[in-house]
Amino acid sequence: MELTETIIGVIALAFTLGIGAGWMLKPNQTIAVTSPDFERAKTLAEARSSVVTNEIEGHLAEIEEILAVLAAKQSALVNEIRGENASVSPTAKKLPAENSPPRDYAESRGQLL
Repeated sequence: MELTETIIGVIALAFTLGIGAGWMLKPNQTIAVTSPDFERAKTLAEARSSVVTNEIEGHLAEIEEILAVLAAKQSALVNEIRGENASVSPTAKKLPAENSPPRDYAESRGQLL
């Protein structure tokens, strides 16, 4: 087979097109570096999230205890209505007093006239 100028040109063109197609079809490589400020903010957000989660779990536990006390009192009242022994279980805790609204700063310091 003779290598003419046309064949050499076609080979060079195919080589060039192959390199171009390979470069265009390669997967993207993204190099990302996060700043220390972002990592610090991420850590703080995770800490806040865990604190809020712990507070919610604590409130849910308190609510469960209060509901258990209410159930015990309710069963005692039902027993009393039926005329049965109306004793409340000794392990039942007392319900917390109703929360009064917080007083104003001036009122609590005696600054109101």
